Amino acid sequence: MDTERAPHSLCIKSEGSVLSARAGDVILLTGAIGSGKTLFLHRLAGLVDLPADSRISLAGKPWPDKSSSRQLCMYFDRYPPLWMSQYVEEELVFGLQPRPAEQTLAAALARWRLDDVGLDADTEQLDRLQSIRLLLAGMDIAEPLLVLLDNPADALPVEDAALLRDDILAWAKRNRCIVVVACNRWQDWQPWVQHVWHIPHQGAWPLPEAAID
Repeated sequence: MDTERAPHSLCIKSEGSVLSARAGDVILLTGAIGSGKTLFLHRLAGLVDLPADSRISLAGKPWPDKSSSRQLCMYFDRYPPLWMSQYVEEELVFGLQPRPAEQTLAAALARWRLDDVGLDADTEQLDRLQSIRLLLAGMDIAEPLLVLLDNPADALPVEDAALLRDDILAWAKRNRCIVVVACNRWQDWQPWVQHVWHIPHQGAWPLPEAAID
């Protein structure tokens, strides 16, 4: 794992406003249901075009950068998940070159509290929480600069959601990745994140609502 990753930042400019974050920051994206949180994530991911007056840079370069797909990982609000592989091991290494060592895969499962899930386990047999953790473990191994998470914990019991949140916060700090979390159950996250970006109404651009050191 690249523990000496150079510092990087995310900067978003639109309609005279500026949103920014540094490596290791977690941003909470809030707004009413239907306000456009998922749409904003899709724009950050390059899946939907940005408004004409908007500009994004990541690590000092214009973003999205189609030539550097490994800089970005995204979790979609979808259950059951759309698996790329039948088995856990293949799911973890999907699209990665060179292929990580088995020791690296086992360590990732342990970090995401999946010690009881074998590398040969069938992905279709995982429960909701295990599925989310496996997808995040795969992102962890890929070491992206920017991570976009769409409602990763909203459907979970409060205790499970809190533990998953803590693991995501630790991941951002450990890997020095920037994590944007769109969520409806904002109270699960707000006291612990570095930034809150709020979408005031449908079609609006997010505005910085609060920040902590």
